[in-house]
Amino acid sequence: AKNSGPADQQKKLVRECGQRDGDTAQPDGGDRWFQVVRDIVDDQDNEWWKAPARGREDALENRDDLFARAMEDARWELTSKLGKNISTWSWGRLHRLTLKNQTLGTEGPGLLQRALNRGPWNLGGGEAAVNATGWNAAGGYDVIWVPSMRMVVNVGDWDKS
Repeated sequence: AKNSGPADQQKKLVRECGQRDGDTAQPDGGDRWFQVVRDIVDDQDNEWWKAPARGREDALENRDDLFARAMEDARWELTSKLGKNISTWSWGRLHRLTLKNQTLGTEGPGLLQRALNRGPWNLGGGEAAVNATGWNAAGGYDVIWVPSMRMVVNVGDWDKS
């Protein structure tokens, strides 16, 4: 059988990270998945690019067909969530942070949740950006973590830092 690269190692790699069982793992947008795509992007016939038929759409057999379908799917999803006028689209309208009180803000009565929870706020950034905010691509666009601290240091003059 043809070696499918990272697909052969998926279960092992996911279990090493301790996140999910390899059989149910989905790309989450994290660094490991960036590397998976980097490793296979030049192999247009890699098994990872194949997708079964769905509804009235044919099965996909290669990278270019999958990328074309992904772009079309992305357009439909963004249009449904953000509207047809692309000049009004922004990442922050999808990538939102809601701060939830851990005592009563998740399971308490609705009135109490509204009083204790804050947000949502539209945020930019992502985990690979200077304005780091985390999200799980397999679970939606909501922000699930933010940095606890940011610091700017003037390494040319430590006394001004």
